[in-house]
This record gives sequence, structure tokens and C-alpha cells, in this order.
Amino acid sequence: MPGGRPRKPTGLKILEGNRGHRTLNPESEPQPAKGILRAPSGMTKEAKRIWRSIVPELDRLDLLTVVDATSLRGACMGAATAQAADTEIAAIQKRMAAKKAATDDYQKLAMLNNIAKRGWQQWKSFATEFGLTPASRSRINVEALSPSAKTAKTKRSSPIEDALCG
Repeated sequence: MPGGRPRKPTGLKILEGNRGHRTLNPESEPQPAKGILRAPSGMTKEAKRIWRSIVPELDRLDLLTVVDATSLRGACMGAATAQAADTEIAAIQKRMAAKKAATDDYQKLAMLNNIAKRGWQQWKSFATEFGLTPASRSRINVEALSPSAKTAKTKRSSPIEDALCG
């Protein structure tokens, strides 16, 4: 396995402006179909709520493809699990502050902290890949598309064609 940073997708390099000035060959990369996905079955209600809040925005930015469903599902499930753990942590801490905590609450608190930490790590790794964090968003330059301009753009074209043809 190669060491170092994971490779950045060519699409993100193009959106960021290819700071390394290396030759890009986006035609040689696989181009999965873009589009809005339905939430997969087996997700919790909270994970589906997160899914429904994120998918339209990722689609608006043309960052979502049909093969991203598994990554997005894992991120939504991780965030939902972390939120549930955070809620339970707050309840235990409230009992501790009131001196009404049970003896197993201390052990449960440690487990919930680990669960929340893992869930938020899952979410962050996904969010960074798709430019959903403030730091990763600052590296991406995209033109804002109005809803009418997006629907008029039925054929997906490359950024080079867009620049040349207008």
C-alpha cells in the first residue's frame, strides 16, 4: 500500500484550480452517473433525515454520483449514531450533576464517548471528501447555478467544453 495522503479526485482538482499544475486527464477516469439518490433501506430515521438534508445540496453542486451511495449512507449512519450518543451522554451528565447517577452510568459514559467519537470521525471523513466542511469548502471554486440553469443543462459537459463554448 502506498503511504502518504490519499489522492484527490480529478474533479476536485479541476474545481480547485489545479494548484499543482500537473497534467490532468479526466477523460481516462471512470465517470459514474450523476444524480439524486433515494435513501437506502436499513437506515434509521435520523440517518434518513440527514440524508435528505444533504443530497439535494450535493446534487446542486454536481458532486454526487450514484456510486457514492454507500459512502453517504455510512456517513449519515455515523452522524446519526453520534447524535444519539451525544444525547445519551448529556442525559448521563445531567444525572451525575444531580448526584443521581447509577454505578454503571460511569462505564456507559465511557462507551458512549467512544461511539460518538467514531461516528463523528466517519462523518468528518466523508464531509471532507465532498467539500462539506468550512476548510474543504474554501479550496473549491464552483459557479453558482440557478435552478433554471441546472435543468437547462441536460447534457453533462467537461469544464473545458464549458469554458470554450460558454
